[in-house]
Amino acid sequence: MRLLVAIPGGSSVQVSCHSAVAGLSPTLDIVGETSAGEEVSVWSGQITASDHPKQVEIPVSADLQALNLTAGGAIALTDVVVNAPPPSPGGPFLFLVTVDGLVSDILREAGVHGSVFGRDGVGDVSFSQAFLPSSATLPSYCSLMTGFYPFVHGVMDDRVSRLPEDIPTVASVLAAQGYRCVAVVSDPLLSPATSGLERGFAFFSFPGEDVRTARQATDEAIRAIFQQWNDLMPGFLWLHISEPTKLFRRSEAEGDSGTSAREMTVARVDSCLGAVFQALAQVGLDRGAVAVICGGPIGDHPPDRRGRVPELANSAIRVPLILRGQSLQPTISAVASPVSLVDVGVTLLGLANVPLPLTPHGTTLVPLMEGKERIAPVFCQSRRGTAVAAVRPPLKIIQAADLENPPAELPEGVVAFDLGADPEETLDVLKAHASEATALMDEWTRLIGGTVQRFSPVPLAR
Repeated sequence: MRLLVAIPGGSSVQVSCHSAVAGLSPTLDIVGETSAGEEVSVWSGQITASDHPKQVEIPVSADLQALNLTAGGAIALTDVVVNAPPPSPGGPFLFLVTVDGLVSDILREAGVHGSVFGRDGVGDVSFSQAFLPSSATLPSYCSLMTGFYPFVHGVMDDRVSRLPEDIPTVASVLAAQGYRCVAVVSDPLLSPATSGLERGFAFFSFPGEDVRTARQATDEAIRAIFQQWNDLMPGFLWLHISEPTKLFRRSEAEGDSGTSAREMTVARVDSCLGAVFQALAQVGLDRGAVAVICGGPIGDHPPDRRGRVPELANSAIRVPLILRGQSLQPTISAVASPVSLVDVGVTLLGLANVPLPLTPHGTTLVPLMEGKERIAPVFCQSRRGTAVAAVRPPLKIIQAADLENPPAELPEGVVAFDLGADPEETLDVLKAHASEATALMDEWTRLIGGTVQRFSPVPLAR
């Protein structure tokens, strides 16, 4: 008789049999079939009448997908048991936190030292020169989730177009590899109707007309943690908080610096995030997990009006970025090289050993955590793409995308700042740093010219 048994790789198979005829010792042959269709001898032996029954334990290598049991006519198969291995976690649990309005200047002024911000824990790495890829909210998050600057994914401003469906995102790539992806966003701008960011997420929670508070968002994330995963399932959770943006807009309208209010808001967000990390620990998802916490765009209102070009001033586009996870094992805890949010999604996929199907602009941050330096500049496009900032500290340039029709803030098309000597970006040093500025502009030109594939965003109905 012949018996074909399908098996998951890494299983063990227990065969129970005996000879049904006294005095006969028939042969049992077990041949494995690989995923490539090749046959491999696994076990062969004689079964005698004295075996009551014969127990054959067969470990199965990972490349086998089936066993073919060939038994002589006198063999009686009593049982065949396949002991499959427990489900593989597949990769680390990935937790992404984005906080709109939390730019670096505000976090520094708030001076909060809590469970997330100001923490100096094992496996924590902070990036002091992290920049947004766009001064607008939706383009920045589209860049984070795709690894491309806005001129490639095509979303250049808020409430104008959605992310095209044919560009891979962090969630869609992870979902294809067995990750269960969940998002909790706080701003209706990021809802499926206006963003296109929902692809790949098995659960995408978004508000109605009003922005969620930090507490509402984190409570929803905690519910998802207890309902959406188990400790053997690889997962990706994106938690988006927008409360600080509302506070900064209100403070500006009232003519108040809002320092104490900002401190309380950052402390409240920190406390809410601490509760989410506790929930992850309660269900065992924190073991080997990697978290990325980063600031997000301020929106239409920069926190102040410093700088020659407020929309692209560091006070509006430089954000805190923190990676934490005991499995990271960084060699340094602080990175000063310039990085961008286009690097964040690429880094998450790299930590999960999942490659992007396209070659992105972003690169993994892991080498920087190992002490290596990055000399390449980072870029930030203005809303609608009318201008671009290029940063390679201490030099920063802002160039009109269309030099024939520059924005009003750029009467000559280009300005340059020495961030070390002039952090408020008030003194144009283009003439003194002409060659360095030209080199930065050339790198942006090469990036645009070297990017062949571009995507067409989906216009929103008016």
